[in-house]
Parts: sequence; structure tokens; C-alpha cells
Amino acid sequence: MIINNPQKIKKAEIIVGIPSYNEANTIDFVVEQVSLGLEKYFPDKKSVIINVDNHSLDGTEQAFFEAKVNIPRIYISTEKGVKGKGRNFYNLFSIFKKLNAKVGIAVDADLRSFRAKWIKKMAEPILNGYDFITPYYIRCKTDATITNHLVYPLVYGLLGWNLRQPIGGDFAFSKKIVNYWLEEEWFSGTYDYGIDIFMSLTAFFKKAKTGQVNLGSKVHNLSNPKLGPMFFQVVEVLFKMILNNLDKVKQRTEIEKVKILGGSSLPILANANPVRGLFRKTFLDNFKHAWLLAEDIVSPSVREELEKIYQNRPQAKALRPWLWGEALKDISIKHPLTQLPRTKEEIKKLEISLDLWARIVYDFLLAYKEGCQQEEIIKGLGSFYFGRAASFFSENGTLTPEDTEKKVIRGARYFFKHRDYFLNKI
Repeated sequence: MIINNPQKIKKAEIIVGIPSYNEANTIDFVVEQVSLGLEKYFPDKKSVIINVDNHSLDGTEQAFFEAKVNIPRIYISTEKGVKGKGRNFYNLFSIFKKLNAKVGIAVDADLRSFRAKWIKKMAEPILNGYDFITPYYIRCKTDATITNHLVYPLVYGLLGWNLRQPIGGDFAFSKKIVNYWLEEEWFSGTYDYGIDIFMSLTAFFKKAKTGQVNLGSKVHNLSNPKLGPMFFQVVEVLFKMILNNLDKVKQRTEIEKVKILGGSSLPILANANPVRGLFRKTFLDNFKHAWLLAEDIVSPSVREELEKIYQNRPQAKALRPWLWGEALKDISIKHPLTQLPRTKEEIKKLEISLDLWARIVYDFLLAYKEGCQQEEIIKGLGSFYFGRAASFFSENGTLTPEDTEKKVIRGARYFFKHRDYFLNKI
């Protein structure tokens, strides 16, 4: 860990951490809003803003210190060549303990919707006895596809926990839960994008007092270029933590609501057109490999439906396995592999319905539990995730973000309604 602490800060009551990797273009705005919030709402508290970075080479550290703020700052970086969002959080938790802080807040470095009042909304619940605060906000309907189609439905469906943004990226936390996080087993994905679900599920299984806070809306840089590795790392941690706590999963028979502080009313967002072709192409480019894996691990009913999609898919050139981790780096879809279907009839024959998707997820989770080919299982599920996201956009692409949100919640409820499909097999 590399530390630049120019003001020699040795103690703080509130720390606000900003994890980053090459965020020089956006971090100054976030730092300035954080500082305004701390000065306005907590002038009597000793506070510090900490940039926990992955040795960025774009000037992130310089931009962090050049932001015009009055609150003291500390820059912490991993060693050169060491990356991972979770490693940044590990450093944040470590400095939290070293400074003997009472309240911790973490916010994304690329936030454009961040406002100073977020600091008040996130810190006050921790000061009033909560251990963990997650965000509750409306997001662009093309954003958060991993949350909307896998993490939220599975957390809702198997854990019976109605936590809307378990990997939202913006959290507040207490000293008690920081100790939990540092004591728990960290998987490889926890050191990267799996950190958010690790934090949330640890809070759940440790029965930490958890709340959601209404922050309005989240607008930030799209995650499309990172979706491949992000999916793998999040699912690794999600699956392992669920399977390591199956006794607690089986005990859940109803939905536990998580209190939304500030009410559940959300602002109206401008509509946007989803890039459905990008998701569908990634799905089709990888479908052959995913199908060869799936046909041996899914139930007969799922196999039959996937075989129909496989037979109706456009013919692709010979592919090397698992291109989905890199396909989304090319937002213009120049990847010259599979031809996209052009007519509504062709598209409909390739769609993964909510019912099929729920059974795929539960079958893959069961296969992961058996312990064989775990990496391949996540990659195969990732391919079908892209297909489900494309299908969701085809079904609901013209809906407003507000109506899209209702569809996502309906999907989570469907996972809970059909959870016995999985539980009866373990």
C-alpha cells in the first residue's frame, strides 16, 4: 500500500472513500461535492476524503489533490501493476480502522449525479445505529444489467431479501461491519468487482442492521466495456456465498423488506434506447460453447428450449471459446463473427424468456455447487445472461425507466416464486 498523507491525518470520525482507476476526468467533481457535504452537514465532525486508487497513470492522484476543497485528503494506492476494486476497498477498510473512524462512506469516482446532500443521507443512518446503508435510486434502463437480471433476482429469490442495489457501488458503513468484512474469507473475485456483493451478503448473513437510502438517480459512465470480467467476478462471489450458507437460505420462507430511508418515490429519468444488438451479438458469438456446456448440466425442459434456440441461431464462423469477456470492449460491434437476426420473427426465435432464464440460473447454480468446471459454468451463464439482457430489451425496449423498473421487480418476484425449482434439488 502506497500512502500520500500530506496533512499527516492520524484520526477521523467520518471518512469518505473514492475507489478509482484512471478517473482523472471525473474525480474532481466528486471530491468537491463530498467536501461540500461534509462542511455543510457535519462541520463538527473530523472528516477526511480518501482516494483509494489502483496506481492510475492518467493523473488521477493529481486531479484528486488539485480539486478545490477544504476537507483534508489522503491518497492511497495499490502497488504498481496491482489492480482490483476490492483491493481498493481492502485498503479503505484498513485505513478506516487505523484512523479509528465511526462512519465510512464509499462513492464511485465517475458519478455525475452525485450531490453534496448524499453525504448527509448516507452518514446520518450510521450515526443513528445502522451498520450498512445501500443506495436506492433510479438508473438508466440500459444500466445495471447484471444487477437487474441476476444479482437482484437471485438475492430476492433465494435469500428473500428485498435489497434493490446490492452491487450499487455507493455505500455507508459502521466500524462493526468493517470488522466483519476484514474477518470474512475473501475469494479471488472479492478483490475485484465482487467486492460489492461480498459487502452486501456479509451484512445479510451476519444480520447487520441494513437500510436503503433514497438518493434519487444514479448517472455515471456506462459499464459496458467492463461487463465481461465484472460478471465473472460478481457471480463467483455471489455463488460461493450463497452455497456456503445454504442452511440459512433454506430457512427463508418470506420476503424481508429493507427499510428505505427518505421514501421510495424516485425522480423521472430521460428515456434511452438500449444497445440490444451488442448484447445479442455477444450471446450468439458464444452460444455454441455455452450450449455444449449447458446440455450436460441443465434440466430436460431447459435443454429442450435451448436446443430450439440453438437450431434457430444464425450460423457463425468457427470460434475460439468464450469471447464474451472481450466482446463488449468494441461498442460499435465490429466483431466479425455472427450475423445478427434482422426480422422480428428471427429475433423471437432466439429470445430467452424470464421463465427460461430463472431455470437456467438455478440449474447453473446447482451445477456450480457440484464443484466441477466452475469457471466454465460462470462463463456459460455469462453467455446466456447476454441473451437474457437482449431479450429483455426486445420485450421492454420502448418502456420508460420507471416502467422498466416495474418489470425488473416482477422478475425478482418470479425468482422467489420458483425458488423450489432449485431448493428441491439440493
